[in-house]
Amino acid sequence: MAARSCAAQHLARVRIHLNLSTRVGPADFRSGAIDASLEFGDGRRPGLQSDFVAALDLAPYAAPSRVARFGGCIAATTPRAALLHHHTLPDAWEQWFRSDGIDAEAGRDGPRFEIMSMALNAAVAGLGAVLLPDFMAGDMVQAGRLQRLSPRTCRHAKGYYLVYPEESARLPALGTFRRWLLAGAAPAPSA
Repeated sequence: MAARSCAAQHLARVRIHLNLSTRVGPADFRSGAIDASLEFGDGRRPGLQSDFVAALDLAPYAAPSRVARFGGCIAATTPRAALLHHHTLPDAWEQWFRSDGIDAEAGRDGPRFEIMSMALNAAVAGLGAVLLPDFMAGDMVQAGRLQRLSPRTCRHAKGYYLVYPEESARLPALGTFRRWLLAGAAPAPSA
């Protein structure tokens, strides 16, 4: 924690300027307009450096209205059409079923959404249950718009990585940002 605090103080002194944008999928560094990217994946990008930043721990959530009507747990009897999916994690429900000891196939019958925030909004609207990280669902839980359906989490095989070309590694601003970011990162998963 002290290392992160020192790095944060250094960031404030050097006044790093960040340009942020979002996209689904890996960044294209060939244009030269991007020095680094925070990406979800397995950390293997040929010709690029990747530093592990955070794991993706998922838990099931649903709207209170849905819980009142259909119950507050995911089980073998849960209708598969009630499981909301996101394209970035097509196997997430299968992983959840295995990790939770549910002796059934999760299938992929439920609605599919391009990104997690769309699936979150669908769950808030009562369309079904969704697997989300706590950092995405927390505000909706606090507001009473979602309920967590299990105290357990399931760690997805992929995670979040800081990815950058070798030439970007020499940029002082990226070095400072990288040290600050990694000071607060969890230990890298064992391969």
